[in-house]
Amino acid sequence: MLNIHSFLPRNIQKGKQSDIHKCKIGVMIVAYVMIAIIIVLSSESSYGHGAYAAEVRTEPAAFEEPVLEEQEETAKFAQIQPEAVPMMVGNFVDKLKDEEERKEAERIQAIKEEALEKAAKEKEEKAAKEKAKKEKEQKAKEASEAKKVKLSGEDKEVLLRIVEAEATGESVEGRMLVANVILNRVNSKQFPDTVKKVVFQKTGRKYQFSPIRDGRYYSVTISKKTRQAVERVLDGEDESQGALYFMARGQASKSNVRWFDNHLTKLMKYGGHEFYK
Repeated sequence: MLNIHSFLPRNIQKGKQSDIHKCKIGVMIVAYVMIAIIIVLSSESSYGHGAYAAEVRTEPAAFEEPVLEEQEETAKFAQIQPEAVPMMVGNFVDKLKDEEERKEAERIQAIKEEALEKAAKEKEEKAAKEKAKKEKEQKAKEASEAKKVKLSGEDKEVLLRIVEAEATGESVEGRMLVANVILNRVNSKQFPDTVKKVVFQKTGRKYQFSPIRDGRYYSVTISKKTRQAVERVLDGEDESQGALYFMARGQASKSNVRWFDNHLTKLMKYGGHEFYK
């Protein structure tokens, strides 16, 4: 009996496990069947939609017109004669050539205009420089004319003789300084207003210039250097610094030397003469 009772529960348990296994198999079969049905239905739906779409595309006649126009254009292009192609290419090349020639002509014209403008500017600058130069020369000429000293024939002769007598042995420049002193006195309010009056001026009984006192003024022969010096002075050259007096220290009396040193301002020494103001 014990064996029978123990056998029965084991059989019952095995039966339950067998039923559960069968249920699982059934569920899996049902699931596979449903998946297959879904796949079939999906493929049919896609096929039907595609066919319908194809039918929809072929039905409207409105879409045929652009296709026809495109076909006509293609046909027209196909009708172009082969011999016309080189002509078309030639026309295109000619247009390019004309465009290049136009640009080159414009470039050359621009260069010419720039060159003409530059030449005109240089011409204007040159003319302006020439004008400025002429104006400067004219002003210098006017200034030189203003500096020129005009003397009567008698005064000029007196100036030549006193320069020759006072500056014997001196250079042209040394003689010019003596002539400048004479003319500076003429232009100064401290002295007479003519060359003759200046040269023959007296202080008491003494003449201002020693050649008048000792008579050398009357015996000299006017040299080329003296004439050149006087002409340059009369033309306006003056390096005297406004000197009004001069002396040869080695030949002057002691009293004259003291008076020069005590009463005048020494400006310079040139050759054998010292110049004062």
